[in-house]
Amino acid sequence: MQTCLDWCRDHSVNQIELTVVTQNERALNMYKSFGFEICGTVPHALCYPDGSFADEYMMIKQL
Repeated sequence: MQTCLDWCRDHSVNQIELTVVTQNERALNMYKSFGFEICGTVPHALCYPDGSFADEYMMIKQL
């Protein structure tokens, strides 16, 4: 992740956006540790083969 952030800074990227499944606490904690913030929720963003759904958080980091 740090390599990606460094590349973005070096190439004048101003904002990075990503989505992560709301139940994926391990990924959420990692993204938060790099300064990403939750800015919204996308309900039913994923549909699994069993017919269940998962929501996703939209996360943003300003560079």
